[in-house]
Order: sequence, then structure tokens, then C-alpha cells
Amino acid sequence: MKLARLALDELRQDRTGALLLSLAVAVGVGALAFFVSLGLGATRTVRQLFPDAARTVEVIPPPFRLGGFLDARLDDGAVERLRELPEVVDVEREMLLRVPASTTYRGNFFGAPVDLGFEVAAVGVDRGLVASDLPAGASWEAPGGGPVPACISDRLLALYDTTFAPSRGLPTLTASALLGFTLPVTVGRSLVAASSGPALDAAVRIACVSSRALLAGLTVPLPVIRDWNRRGGRDSETYSSVALTAKSADALPKLVADVQRLGFAVDSGERRSARLAGEAVAIFTLVLGLLALAITALAAAAIGQSLTLSVRARRRELGLLRALGATPGDAAALVLWEAAIVGAAGGCAGLAGAVAAARLADSIMARLLPAFPGRPPSFFALSPGLALAVLGVALAAALAGALAPARLAARLDPSRALSG
Repeated sequence: MKLARLALDELRQDRTGALLLSLAVAVGVGALAFFVSLGLGATRTVRQLFPDAARTVEVIPPPFRLGGFLDARLDDGAVERLRELPEVVDVEREMLLRVPASTTYRGNFFGAPVDLGFEVAAVGVDRGLVASDLPAGASWEAPGGGPVPACISDRLLALYDTTFAPSRGLPTLTASALLGFTLPVTVGRSLVAASSGPALDAAVRIACVSSRALLAGLTVPLPVIRDWNRRGGRDSETYSSVALTAKSADALPKLVADVQRLGFAVDSGERRSARLAGEAVAIFTLVLGLLALAITALAAAAIGQSLTLSVRARRRELGLLRALGATPGDAAALVLWEAAIVGAAGGCAGLAGAVAAARLADSIMARLLPAFPGRPPSFFALSPGLALAVLGVALAAALAGALAPARLAARLDPSRALSG
């Protein structure tokens, strides 16, 4: 610790130079923390928008059906064949409502009187698809005459809160407020087209808000949709899609090939969007991160040059220390301590600047960018682990720059230094 205090005293004698060196380090590591945290925040947002893209394959019927043994129907037999694929760990079935449905709601809607009607799109799914979003103990069973449990998309709720509700003077809603809300639905009747066949009056109760629910419609238990399609005289045996969860992201290419070998198609739109967005974020973060590292490297070079000049200017002082018993290692350690103090100060200042810049950027983007579904509270992800890593980079850069002057101080001949 004596060497640390001595190094601090040496830096105080040239405060301007020490501050400039610390500022150089702060700019480099601050930029590094800012850009990396922005990249991590963007990656987090992509994962929230595409929660299942990393391990999920959505199987759909082939676009062309030739009949006979080449006609790949997505029915229960096909589901069992897909389930037996070695890469698959979970299978979730989906069936679209194939008959028209509509709702007319008149009354109090969370404190506001409304009179509205709209067409209803719906999809039936297995419980596993929305299980993580259902409240504890919530049922996902076909009701015996009671309200049908349903989930709505969190993106649909965000669109309602940010676009629909403000323009019509309706209250904004939260996911918890919607739970239990009941909506009447008439299956077999359309508000925009003539309908034929029997109509079925039902009630739908909101059971959850989920990122995996149908974007513009209702997600209900699969047996309910199967029953509604059957009553409407439509196909109630084949599925619209089947979601396969792979063992890992690495198993996806093999799984896609096996699915196509069985004669089915793969809807890779969401996965492709997630992959492209992820690649764009990775490239953006890499380029700007390398730029920040280049700035940090220049700061390390500046520290090395400054300390080299300092060692040469302090030859007599260092020679006196050696003559009083200091070892070559002590002389080198003194220089390294000076660099470490500069690096630590610059790292802390850069980290504080990155946090302030991130908050300012979030504030500016909150005013300039329109609200959109899935928008995060912050576009940055500056974690304690990243903060420690940035401080480590600052120290490492400063110490790397000080290696040459530390070696110069260690090789100093005390007799020649005192005589010259």
C-alpha cells in the first residue's frame, strides 16, 4: 500500500496529465459499455418479440396437395409421426376456427359505456402453448356450458392501449385488469357477410395475456374449436399448424429437414425475422464495440507514452528510491500502480458516463419513437456483470500501456541515474 500512496502522490503532482489520461480511458470504456449494453438490450427485445424462435418449428400443411399417399394431412396420425422425430421434445397443436364468428358488446367497459361489434378470429391450442402465462390453478378445459377460457396477445393489448383506446376515449388496460372479463360470441354468424347454418351462442372469459396467443383474435382450448368447427360443418380433424420444440437450437436444421422429408412445410417467417434481427444486432454491436476497443487501445498507448516520459523525467527520484533499498520490482510496481489508478478512475468515470448517456438516450427515444407492442422500458441492458467487465477492460488497458515504462523503470541503474 505504500507504493499505492506514493503513486497517488506522483499523480497529484501532474493532475492535468492524470486527468487527461483518465478521460481518454473513460471515453473508450464508456463507449464500450454504452454500445454493448445497447446491443444486449436490443437482443433482449428481439427475444421478447420472438420468444419461441430459437427452438421452435411451426409445421404447416404443404402448399400443394396431390392426393393419395402424397397428400400429407396434418391430422392426429401426422402429429404422432412428428412426435416420434428424435429432435422433438414437445408438440403443441393448433386449429383455426373455420366458421364465421362475431361479437356484439353493449354495456359498461371498465367504466366507459360502449356499443361495438366485430368479427372474431380464434385458434384452438393445447394447454402447453399458454401454460406459462395462465394463473396458478386456472383451468384450460372445454367448459360444460360455462364461459370458454381464452388468452389474448400481449401485443394486441399494447395496440389497444397505445392506438385504439386513446383515439376513442376508452380506458387503457393492464393484463391483470382483463383477467375474468367475459365477452359474448356468436359462432356461425358474421357481421359483414351472409351466414348459413346453425348459430351457437357462447361466452368467452379472458384467462391470460400471452406472447404466444393469436395476435388478432382469441386463443382458446383446442377441443372448443374442434367442436365449433364440427357444429359448423367444417373440417374438425386436421390442424392448421403444429409447433415442435427442438432439444436445442442446434437441432433445428435437422428437425426442419425431417419435417420436410415427411411431406410437410415449415413456416419460418417468425424464425427468419428473429434470425435477421439478431444478426443485425450482433453486427451493430460488434462494429461499435470494436470502435470502442480501438479508442481504449489509443488511451492505453497514450498512458504508455506519458508514463515513459514520466519515468525518464524522474530518473533521479527513481534512482534515489533504488539506492534506499527499493528493488527493480518495486520501481516497476510504482509505475504500474500509477497506471492502475488512472485506469480505475477512467473506468469508473466511463461507466458513470455510459449510464447517464443510456438514460438520456432512453428519454429521447421515449419522446421521438412511437409506442409499439413489446416496447421495453429501457433499450439498454447494463448489468453488474457488464459493469465489472468494463472496469476490467479499463484496468487491463491501463496496465498494458504501462508495461513498457514499468520495464524501463525496473532496468534503471541507480548509480548512473544519481550521477547523471
